[in-house]
Amino acid sequence: MKLQIFPVCNFTLKYTLAKFMRFAIAAIVSILILSTSIKVLSQHSFGNQRSQCEATLTTIDKNTRITLRQGPGMDYRSNGYGLVGDRGYILTVIPPDIDYKKDRQGYGWYRVGFPKSGLSGWIREDFLRVKCTQIND
Repeated sequence: MKLQIFPVCNFTLKYTLAKFMRFAIAAIVSILILSTSIKVLSQHSFGNQRSQCEATLTTIDKNTRITLRQGPGMDYRSNGYGLVGDRGYILTVIPPDIDYKKDRQGYGWYRVGFPKSGLSGWIREDFLRVKCTQIND
């Protein structure tokens, strides 16, 4: 014979476990949705700033970090870095013209956006391999 001293506790325990399971499932679903949203947001397209030109980071030393600058020149602060092989887009303010400027030392700089990280900034042209597609008018 099974003796139940506190039959109310058994009901409360089942109710609490059921409530916990619903909460746990909701939490897992929320995490999955959030992680998917973060991946989608991290695939930045740069909208109307994107030109017809793609850029790939390149340099002789494959282990070099290539600095992304806040402006076109070494005097500007770092906005992050990329690695050899990272791909992005040359950006534009007024299509089809691309954002390209020369600094005081005569180096050319492109404004580049990276869709995986969502970062954008200026990179010296000798660290980029640029490929543009023809616009048909």
